Amino acid sequence: MGMTPKQHREEMSKAYVAAVAARAKCKLANWSQDSGCLDVSVGTSETFGGGLAAPKLDLQLKSSSKPRIAKGGFFSWSLKRDHYETLRRKAQIPHILVVLVLPEGQPEWLAQSERELCLRRCAYWIHLLNQPEISRDKGSATVAIPETQIFTPDTLLSLLGRSGRGEGIHAPMAGQ
Repeated sequence: MGMTPKQHREEMSKAYVAAVAARAKCKLANWSQDSGCLDVSVGTSETFGGGLAAPKLDLQLKSSSKPRIAKGGFFSWSLKRDHYETLRRKAQIPHILVVLVLPEGQPEWLAQSERELCLRRCAYWIHLLNQPEISRDKGSATVAIPETQIFTPDTLLSLLGRSGRGEGIHAPMAGQ
């Protein structure tokens, strides 16, 4: 049985996050249901600099082969109101939006040979904590995601470390 294009992009975003987490030596826990807009939790058993043991992040995964390009090094992403509200609220485990941007042509998404498995393009992340509330009459909110915030193994470990030490993770990170 086939998948819709949206389902196919969802599976690619899960594969991307799984590969990043595996490379960072982190564990994934998939939600069996879409729980409050969250798709996957990622964590580690490491303690970063005397911080909390076993920090975790909850991720909402999205993907697109046609991102909305904005000016100034950002692209825009529209979220349903309830998803936006969930992601912007303070939570015990930080909630992060991760958006995978794929090439336009589906055959370009993935290449595999004996030497490599290549998932083309990359994912970006944003932490929406403390973003403004949107009015109840609006069905969605558009967020600006910095093109510098690429979701990589090093970024994931940095986010987990900052969270484990009780530092904020909502500010853009230099060099990421």
